[in-house]
Amino acid sequence: MALNPQLVNSPPPHNHAAVTSSGQGLPAPVPVPFGPHEHFFLLRNGVMLSLDGLGPSASAAVKNVTGVIYLSNIRMVFVLSKPDASAGGMYAFDFPLAYIRTERFHQPIFGANNLTANCFSTADDGGPNGARPPHALTLYFREGGVGTFLPLFFQLVQQARDLNAAAPPPPGVSPVAPTPAQTSQMVQTAYIDPNDPTQVYLVTGTGTQPSAPPLIQRHGW
Repeated sequence: MALNPQLVNSPPPHNHAAVTSSGQGLPAPVPVPFGPHEHFFLLRNGVMLSLDGLGPSASAAVKNVTGVIYLSNIRMVFVLSKPDASAGGMYAFDFPLAYIRTERFHQPIFGANNLTANCFSTADDGGPNGARPPHALTLYFREGGVGTFLPLFFQLVQQARDLNAAAPPPPGVSPVAPTPAQTSQMVQTAYIDPNDPTQVYLVTGTGTQPSAPPLIQRHGW
């Protein structure tokens, strides 16, 4: 997990065009892609996040902040609807898919459907083999269903995990990430749940893929 990844108020120039399944463009602000090797495939509005283990002593937390989820072939980015002044101006959280563990979906009798998971820090002493314990996160889906979001999320996380299963990266080293080509077929054939407000992006273009995956930014907690 990393704090405050770079955002931009409009989509930056790129070697691909991105439109939603409804024909709409990306809203602002959006995460800045690591480069041509990262494509954002999914957007989900109206999600609430709780996250713990923040700060130098891992004792800080954010509770029930509302925002937008962006999901790429590399990471999930949660962008707050407004910066959290009570937590030092936090405005976004970056969750590398390969660092997510113990993900579970819950449908309580009372309250919103929610997804719980742990995510390791991207700090130098973080990662699956690092000394830092993972952050515990909960995503609450208060607006509509999850029939589109959940299958894609679980598949993308498992894909990233499988790529790193044979040789997990040492602390401070970024995990191997799937390429957009490995992910695009999965996304293009995804089931679109009419009760799920998730927007799926159809990515087109002819950009070449680099020979090495990007480095996850290490301003992590």
